[in-house]
Amino acid sequence: MANHCRPQGQKPPALRRSSMSDRRTSISIDERPSPPRRDGIAAGGRNPQRANGMESVGAAPDPPTEWNHEELHVEGELAGFGDDEGLQGVFSQDFAWLSQEHDGDQDGALASTSTHDDRAETSATEGDGATGYRFSYSAHKAGMNQVDRAKINARIAELSKGSAYYENEERKSEANRQRELRLLDQVREMRPIAQSEPHRAKIARRIAELEATRDLTQTIVHLDMDAFYASVEERDLPELKTKPMAVGSTMMLCTANYEARKYGVRAAMPGYIAQQLCPELVIIPLHFDKYRAISEQVRAILRDYDQDMRTAGLDECYLNLTAYMQSHDLSDPQPIVQEMRDRIVEKTQLTASAGIAPNAMLAKVCSDLNKPNGQYYLAPEHETVVNFTNKLLMRRISGVGRVTEHLLKTLGVETCADFVREAAILSLVLSEKAFGFLLQSALGLGNSFWSNTSPQKSISTERTFRATRDAAAWDSTLSSLVAELHTELESSSRLTRHLTVKVKSASFRVRQAGRTLHKYTTQTTDLLPVARTLLAEAVAAVTAQDGGAEISMLRLLGVRVSDLIDRGVLEKRGIARFLIRPGAETGTARAAAATVESVKSAAGSDRAMAEASSSADAPRDRDPVDEAVCPVCHVVSFPASMTETAMVRHIDECLNLAALRTRGASTVAEPEVAVVASPRKRAAPASGPPSPARPSKKPARLSTRSDKRKGGSSGSRKLDDFFAPADA
Repeated sequence: MANHCRPQGQKPPALRRSSMSDRRTSISIDERPSPPRRDGIAAGGRNPQRANGMESVGAAPDPPTEWNHEELHVEGELAGFGDDEGLQGVFSQDFAWLSQEHDGDQDGALASTSTHDDRAETSATEGDGATGYRFSYSAHKAGMNQVDRAKINARIAELSKGSAYYENEERKSEANRQRELRLLDQVREMRPIAQSEPHRAKIARRIAELEATRDLTQTIVHLDMDAFYASVEERDLPELKTKPMAVGSTMMLCTANYEARKYGVRAAMPGYIAQQLCPELVIIPLHFDKYRAISEQVRAILRDYDQDMRTAGLDECYLNLTAYMQSHDLSDPQPIVQEMRDRIVEKTQLTASAGIAPNAMLAKVCSDLNKPNGQYYLAPEHETVVNFTNKLLMRRISGVGRVTEHLLKTLGVETCADFVREAAILSLVLSEKAFGFLLQSALGLGNSFWSNTSPQKSISTERTFRATRDAAAWDSTLSSLVAELHTELESSSRLTRHLTVKVKSASFRVRQAGRTLHKYTTQTTDLLPVARTLLAEAVAAVTAQDGGAEISMLRLLGVRVSDLIDRGVLEKRGIARFLIRPGAETGTARAAAATVESVKSAAGSDRAMAEASSSADAPRDRDPVDEAVCPVCHVVSFPASMTETAMVRHIDECLNLAALRTRGASTVAEPEVAVVASPRKRAAPASGPPSPARPSKKPARLSTRSDKRKGGSSGSRKLDDFFAPADA
């Protein structure tokens, strides 16, 4: 059979770097050290026995339990905006195949056709043993193949015993074991249904429908800088290459070089533990300004191949080479990728690894298969892709972490082929969203994201620091994080309408609070006050969970903005006309005349678009601008399906309430309008600026109460009625 999945790329010996990737969503895995491994593969070399990319490439390492990070991370999904493993809800950039509901690491490995020693070792060290479950740092990293994994894990557990981290891991381990027991009970209960012919036929149809969406026409590249932070520091201080060195702090390491890995030191390990394992370890502080500058140099090179390339942190990028290859009449992407990697070395003296595949998910997998300084090509042929995916461990899928991995192993599911085989029962015991995500991934179906217009979901940043209950320090950190998000929003020409604040206490408990804003914005003057309110709510929640005797000490703060919209889209669709500055809405008919027509026009346009798209067979994701926003209260949205009468009724009530408040309290800077309240309860006039409203868990319901004020019932009025002269 032809060699369709060829690892490629030879490393210049003088430029070989540690291959630890510094992404926050995961730790890159299975990088190849220069000495041959037991499978006979040297770093950057070829293995004839791996011609089709099916052989085992090692077992999955475990996700970081925490990260000392300051860089921005853009949606698929940032370590930490969730509670599961401290990594759930990791938001990388723009990838529908990442989900907040899934564990945020992306580690894993290909499985061989027979039981591999790595898999047996994984079971032995991560299985039912309490220590293995909690402290399962993997040694399957480049430069760590000679490390005694069991000994290192035991040592880490010993050093951690009695700490808040250890106690938190014990709590989570017990909770996960109970969760597994409940899952087994559900499986026993649901097995008869899963084995029924109608249900199996239903799942078979669903798989067939997914298969019909497979797109092999795209050429996607995932490029990952090898051990980015460590490589930068070694480049600038060559003497570090021969010393055990890590980048980070005594609290948490972001990466480690090859010398340090010989002692079991690796990323996502507390620095003080690493120093116990390797007393000679040199810890270099993070230099994010330097990393950002080099990252921009790399991106400038990559834009020559794809102007719309997407970033996933400072060290990762996704490119679609389809258009470039067509414009240059090329059929083989491998020389192109080799060229861009050579240019990166020439410009930065740093190496990069790459994966080439028909979609982003598979490209991500492939980029890890020949690390460091190599590339791996998965040919866009149906049989080749299916065979490759069938051998893939579920842990390898972006968004599957150790908790999900353990749950799946409980059901006898390790590989993608196992998941598809057990899809009937899994569909009954997993949530619909989780099952859909995992099934699509297990089939090797991922997004190319250039073939659709799905928007970026969120941007976030977080920071770890020494545990403190100093409110001034919290506020300083919070202000810094909000400023970073403001800069990122402005540079990407996006606005946000939802803010989330996350905290982690000294006991490693995580809580978060979120709120929908009254308008789309990028300004710190809008974001910071809400962030402070949310911080207070999150601190109160985590304090209650910690026992409530005194305010909890915090060791991490994070901020995420979501519900993003491109500034150009906002202006094009006309919603910018509804984002009236505070004080601009006076409740007069003259102001209404300028805004209601915008509502009418935008709503009519939305209805036309909805009608034009209603014939589409596949449902589409809801666009945040599919709804016009009330120009008075900025709270209630008008969906395309809303009638003109309902819009008029709502706007009329808002204007009258605003006018009443203006007469009753002339100091009100921004009227608070009760538009979502129960028809039996009307909000009292505000006497001061309103606090941000909590988002309701139930759908907003507009009041249908008849308006008995002058002018008759609002139900009989029309939009044109608002265009009467102001003095009428």
